[in-house]
Amino acid sequence: MIYSILGRILILSLALKLLSACSTVTADVASEDEALREDRPVAEALALKLGASALSCQKLNTKVISEKDADKKTIWGKVWGSYVIEVQGCNKSISYSINCRDSSGEPNCYVLNK
Repeated sequence: MIYSILGRILILSLALKLLSACSTVTADVASEDEALREDRPVAEALALKLGASALSCQKLNTKVISEKDADKKTIWGKVWGSYVIEVQGCNKSISYSINCRDSSGEPNCYVLNK
């Protein structure tokens, strides 16, 4: 009888730990998605600014080719989002690889290459 009760307590304890671990993973995924959504407008604005100069065109559109959570550290800090953004206008286009990182609560984006 006592072993049965202890067994049930052990199983419940393990189940609670498993649920706690699953909620942590879900929270991490949610925060990654949130970071990508927050950084994207900043990355697109940077691409538009650079594209206007490079294409000598003011009527531009952007297209996000790819976005991913980079989740890596660089010498400048932790990178949250990595984007490839195409800027189109005046029958021309150019693509930029842009990384964004958290800088005091605000996204700070920079171009990796043109």
